[in-house]
Amino acid sequence: MKEREKDKKGNLETKTLFQKDIPSEREQTMAARKKEEAMKTQTRDLLVVDDEQVVCDSCARILGDRGFKVQTETDPSKALRMAAEKDYAVILLDIKMPAIDGFEFIKELKKKHKNVRVVMITGYPSTENFATAGRLGAVDFIPKPFSPDELLEAVTKLVSKEEKPVETTAGEPKESVATVVETEAVPVEARPGIEYATKHRFLDEVWVRLDDYGVARVGAFLSSDEAREIADVRLPGVGEVVYRGLPLACFSVNGRPQHIVPSPITGEIVEVNNALIDTKPGTWHNPCREGWIARIRPENVEEDLAACRTRHVIVAIDNERAGKRQAIELMDLGCSADVAVSPGTTFEAIKRNESSLVLIDAASFGNDGPKMVENINEKFAKAKVVVVADPDSRWEAEYRAHKIFYYAVKPLTNTELIDVLNSAFGAAIEPAPEIAPAGKLPNRVSKVSITNRHSQEVNLLVSGEALLNNKGVGLQLRNLIFSENYPITFTLGARRFDAIDLIREANVCDRILVLEARDTGKVPGAVTVIQGCEALKGMSGSEYGIKTLMIQPNGEESGELVFDARTSRAVAEFIINEMASK
Repeated sequence: MKEREKDKKGNLETKTLFQKDIPSEREQTMAARKKEEAMKTQTRDLLVVDDEQVVCDSCARILGDRGFKVQTETDPSKALRMAAEKDYAVILLDIKMPAIDGFEFIKELKKKHKNVRVVMITGYPSTENFATAGRLGAVDFIPKPFSPDELLEAVTKLVSKEEKPVETTAGEPKESVATVVETEAVPVEARPGIEYATKHRFLDEVWVRLDDYGVARVGAFLSSDEAREIADVRLPGVGEVVYRGLPLACFSVNGRPQHIVPSPITGEIVEVNNALIDTKPGTWHNPCREGWIARIRPENVEEDLAACRTRHVIVAIDNERAGKRQAIELMDLGCSADVAVSPGTTFEAIKRNESSLVLIDAASFGNDGPKMVENINEKFAKAKVVVVADPDSRWEAEYRAHKIFYYAVKPLTNTELIDVLNSAFGAAIEPAPEIAPAGKLPNRVSKVSITNRHSQEVNLLVSGEALLNNKGVGLQLRNLIFSENYPITFTLGARRFDAIDLIREANVCDRILVLEARDTGKVPGAVTVIQGCEALKGMSGSEYGIKTLMIQPNGEESGELVFDARTSRAVAEFIINEMASK
């Protein structure tokens, strides 16, 4: 007959009611020593398995500074043999590795060490990976890039005791003296918000993420309704050069105007996602995975990324683990996320990024929730608040009385979350602006002349009827030139320029740009830049300072350069930048 009791230190131990079952003093001492040795080994020995040496080195440095014995290995096959031969307190395991991925690794490892504690680390966080890791027996999940505090927190909460050196009176640590101390648990409310970073940057509704080998992957973040109703997709071609802000792809959506999406970076297309063309409506569930359009070799990635922005979401919830799951789902959708477990940490997170979307779990804050929203509105005008509440929540009326961006009823589905993010961070596509024609004057533009900041006289010669004075690219170009206060001359009327015209123009100005609306088979609004001009009949044109800008029209027979407001403005900005450059 046995019973469980606590000893003087508070540890549970088994007592017997029969004297013959009580071990001798020597046996107790030996058992205690074995237990202590096992505890020391468990506390100090960690294994980091990642095919990136920089990740291994980083983990070794962070954890080594806290007294752990860290072994690292970039070869998963070798690491698997190491893990089979030795008991580690914790194994930090990357998911995406060559030969053996993290999931296969943990399957094989669990055959020999069923109770081993594995923490998965990955640069590709997703709810699917999170669920798979948990099903295979992983005890935690850390998305890359992680902070030192996040790594330490994940490891120390799994290792209940650690070896700590005892200091002498002089402050020097004694060698080979180990005192076992309890690890202090930091209250959740006292921790600062944990940030989960992302590799995605956005230009309106398009995203960019750096892949390996200096190539960037770009894609579109469309609403679920748009993705469900896609009828046709026009993609760029391999070898094409695309420009930041100018068209990258075009989606034809049933019952809506065509959706031209811009490129977030400038560079050469090295691969396109032809699977988008064959995608059946309604099967595009994750814009940051299935919605990639092309891989691009960027020309100036630092400048392009600086022009893009991060989508930042604050998950305000009192359950840290639930908040982490939500953060990983948001990362899978291209967002960075803070998990804040109290009103105080929520406000601190908003201070760090005032343009955040704040996702508030109504049940977590009870009666204090509506007041928290009121305070956010008063202090942070740029923040958008989304409330997620249980059905028939008694606080619904109070929340709706305040300025909130969206009110969602649990469960917040992935589709609904995509639409919320698209509405909060995406750009509204507006029709092309148009003004009334100027009386009886011609409405076409044949030449635009400016004197730029370098004191150069630059002429833009427009071939045919491509540019209109009252709408599309022509109107946007005129407005931009006026706003920049360039000395300008507009010549109205449609005209075709031959070689003699070009040479004559070259003799009276410093540089010439020839603008043509030409069907190049590209996305509407796409620009192709070539040196010289075909009208010069084989001459390079470089000696005359001539460059041609060929722009893909929208498909109309007239070839007019009229697109939605954003595309028309982007093309006009490209033209004026060419004219303004030296």
